[in-house]
Amino acid sequence: MFSSCSSIYVSDPEHTANASIEVDPNEEYFTLGTHHTKITNEGFVYKDYYIYIDTQEYQEPITHPNGDIGYQSKEAQRIVKINVNTGTVSSVCLNPACNHSVTSDCPMIFTSEVIVTPQGAAGDWFIFSCYHTINELHEMVPDTYAYNMITGELIGLFEYNVNESVLNTTGGVLLADDKVYFVKNVLDYSNTGYQGGSNANLDKYTPETKSYLYQFDCETKELSELMEVPYGYKITARSNERFFFFCLKGDIYGEIYSCSINGGELTKEDVWNFSPQDFIGTYAYYCDAYNRRIDIYDLRTNTHKVIETPYNYAWYYVTDEGIVLSTFADDEKYAEVYASPLKKTDFLAWDTECRKTRAESTALVYLLDFDGSNPRLIFEKEKVEIQAMDYSGKYLFGYAYYYDPENSYARIKMENDGRALINIETGEITMIPLLELILPEGYK
Repeated sequence: MFSSCSSIYVSDPEHTANASIEVDPNEEYFTLGTHHTKITNEGFVYKDYYIYIDTQEYQEPITHPNGDIGYQSKEAQRIVKINVNTGTVSSVCLNPACNHSVTSDCPMIFTSEVIVTPQGAAGDWFIFSCYHTINELHEMVPDTYAYNMITGELIGLFEYNVNESVLNTTGGVLLADDKVYFVKNVLDYSNTGYQGGSNANLDKYTPETKSYLYQFDCETKELSELMEVPYGYKITARSNERFFFFCLKGDIYGEIYSCSINGGELTKEDVWNFSPQDFIGTYAYYCDAYNRRIDIYDLRTNTHKVIETPYNYAWYYVTDEGIVLSTFADDEKYAEVYASPLKKTDFLAWDTECRKTRAESTALVYLLDFDGSNPRLIFEKEKVEIQAMDYSGKYLFGYAYYYDPENSYARIKMENDGRALINIETGEITMIPLLELILPEGYK
């Protein structure tokens, strides 16, 4: 089912990364001790920076048919970074001549028409995707880029198209050490009668479809086609020995198959049955806050276990230090209030009571070992709600929410949606400001 690519891999490069979890380099592993994730919507740590997306609204002038000037609301998404040592917020864009305004060619600013998704760092390359809604495909399709955070070089890894007889889409993006992987789907409508155009209804046509696994090598800056894969499979993991694919189609939806990194026959995984989000050492994770569980698969033992926490409301994130769990002291009380019949009889009173319970509680942040065991409290603070997203050194990165007792405990509107830098040694919570948005003349 796979075509061979034995000529691609001769030997693995030497790894020099500092490990935060011990890994035997002679065994099969996902990483040699550093954390990798597939999507980092809320941000990620790179050296002394925390990189994330800030969103600001602005008004763009428009001229009506009668000559009057009006305005339409727009949204600017910018990829920015905060230096944890100085607290300075700046654009990830390194061009000294760029003012990062909404009408500039800044590669780190985007408008409302796309959804920007960071995939994290591979070496010194920042990987991100811009998702476009493609109505005729009934899905969102990304353009994926690599931006070098030392040199400022921008490389397009994948760009979709919808106007020709051959359409390109992609199935997942995966970072593994200094390489980036994605599956490219080629939908060929040449022999279907499809005439092209963005308004065509593609449901009427059945294209010839082929899919290929691609690799971008961050050291050599080379983009390579590695092998053909079955359509409907996305790259979900890579170890030093195997590729793992998650099936998105048909009767085998949700199953995982693997093959050697040199290609070969697909083999179904009998134990592993979830698409992971995070990897470190021999562990793969899926953290599900809604269902109060953490799925952990261990390559070393070929075991899958579920960690169910005692908290009704908690958020979990895998970091280089371990699994960070954020909750609050009155979790059980809040669950009782939330389930109260007051919701049906007096919704406003019920809503206020829910917020009051969270507002007057104590934020708790725990750190768990990589296998989900040994929770220990690393931060607590009264009358604030904390949602930690990452952890490095003495800092937590995430959100700090406050509530106003004089206004029915409504959440206080904070600049930058409440993003915060939290010092776990001093207890200080520093709210991260928005980076100034430069607007052209006539905008507001």
